[in-house]
Amino acid sequence: MPKPVPVIVTIIIFLVLHPMALVGGGASHLRNRNREGQIRLPTDEEDDADRLEREAEIEAEVQARIRARTQGNASNVPEGSLV
Repeated sequence: MPKPVPVIVTIIIFLVLHPMALVGGGASHLRNRNREGQIRLPTDEEDDADRLEREAEIEAEVQARIRARTQGNASNVPEGSLV
C-alpha cells in the first residue's frame, strides 16, 4: 500500500533539513567557540600608571584648594567642597 504524498514530502523534508540543521549548528558552535572568554584585562603597569595619574590630579587639586584658603581666597573654593 503506497503512502500518501504529504507523508512522503514530510519525510523527505525532515530527512534533508534535520542533518542540515545538525551540521549548521555544529559549524556555528565551532565558529563562535573562539570568541568566548577573550577579555583583555589591563596589565599591572597600566593599572599603576592610571592610579598614579589619578592620585597626582587629586593631590594637585588639594594643594590648589589649600593655597586658596591660606591666601584668604576662600571664595574661590566651591561651596560644599570637602576640603
